[in-house]
Amino acid sequence: MRLILIGLLEAEAVWALALIVLLLGAMTMRKRNRRRRERGEAAAPAIREALAVYMGGNSDVTRLRAFRKSHRLELARTIVRFQSRVGGAERERLVELALNFGFVEGWCLEAESRSLEKRREALGNLAALSHSPKVTRLAGEIQLRALSDPDEQVRVQACALVYSDDPNLVSKGFELALTASPLIRLQIAPQLRRHAAMLCESAIPKALRVGHATELVKVLRLLNSWECHLPLADLGDFASHIDEGVRIQAIKLLAQAPPTVENRRALLDGLVDPDPRVAMAAAVSAGRLKLPAVLPRLSGCLRRGNEALAHTAAAALAAMPPLGWQSLKHYANSGDPIASAAARQALQSIQTGPAHLEEVA
Repeated sequence: MRLILIGLLEAEAVWALALIVLLLGAMTMRKRNRRRRERGEAAAPAIREALAVYMGGNSDVTRLRAFRKSHRLELARTIVRFQSRVGGAERERLVELALNFGFVEGWCLEAESRSLEKRREALGNLAALSHSPKVTRLAGEIQLRALSDPDEQVRVQACALVYSDDPNLVSKGFELALTASPLIRLQIAPQLRRHAAMLCESAIPKALRVGHATELVKVLRLLNSWECHLPLADLGDFASHIDEGVRIQAIKLLAQAPPTVENRRALLDGLVDPDPRVAMAAAVSAGRLKLPAVLPRLSGCLRRGNEALAHTAAAALAAMPPLGWQSLKHYANSGDPIASAAARQALQSIQTGPAHLEEVA
């Protein structure tokens, strides 16, 4: 029994000693980090001054090399902070400095570290410099892998890969925007807009080949959110889809697509769709495209007995003078109360200002 007690006491002593060592190590590390931070803060004004001189056109980096040895972390962080404060040639010089000093390469390594803190900071730094093609060529694949990181902050920072001009990375970013969480999609989708023409060559047609209506709606809604011209010559299959959600989004997209024979036919069919919501979407697109061929069917939307559809169609006609205005004047004096009210309101809007189709719809 005595031996057992002695053994337990010895074990407790070992654990206590180990705990003391760990606490001392943590305290030492904390003190070292604090001193490093204090030294960095003390050197920050001199680092900013040296960077300002360099950005001003002085190619002598002797002083900056010295800071890289003595205050590497503070120098790297200052370069990143300056990215949002300068532009043009000055910003490009900062990128070159980060590349030449090995900072970008180091961030690429840390972006795949086991340490969450390191991954967050590294991906944040790479995101700040992702406007540079040289950086995205190095970091693009790493950012792409980081999009699957379990930490959401890391995933959001990795979304900067869409600034790349690499078609492969942009296509993968587009695919991600269709499957990612709403937060990630919110980060990626607007930045993909500038790549719209490139994506229309392959990635968008591929995404539109999916058969499930829910997925099609998601793709079409994303394309509509860009509000830019998309060279999609035939949206007819989607505008006539059995699912009304797909039809609505496809017909909305017609306003951003070229007025080909197929797209014009799809718009005309949309105006006589039995679902008023689909017809409303067609009326909005018709008002934006201002195609004379749609006037008879657009006018017909006033007579369908649906107030919301009548007001949307009237607003579209108000945007299509002079024939659209003539049609409104005709219906303003008709015996149909819904058509008459919608036409009179649209005519009044012409006198007070341009009709806003989205507000009316």
